[in-house]
Amino acid sequence: MSENKFQLDKGDYNNFRKYLDINWDDAMKTYNSVDDMWEYFKQILLTGMNEFIPRSKHSSKNSKKKFQPFTSELKNITHKNTDFGNCGFQLRIRQYLKNIYKSLESC
Repeated sequence: MSENKFQLDKGDYNNFRKYLDINWDDAMKTYNSVDDMWEYFKQILLTGMNEFIPRSKHSSKNSKKKFQPFTSELKNITHKNTDFGNCGFQLRIRQYLKNIYKSLESC
């Protein structure tokens, strides 16, 4: 999965600054609420960012398909023995993790 990110180091900030050189008092007079003013400012800002700052695609760090264990296997793990002297619960977890590791190695 890839994300479209701004390349902030490659932006044309001189022209972006000129683009944002607006008489904000006059521009905001037509809006009655702070929410409307914010939406107007945000629209101008995002339009300028899209125009003056290039984007590139980066693959996300966690682009691999995440492993989701089967619910039946989870039930075996979460149902532990009430006898804490018995290490059966730890052994089941260890075996389960070994099976996961083996299945990931084969991919």
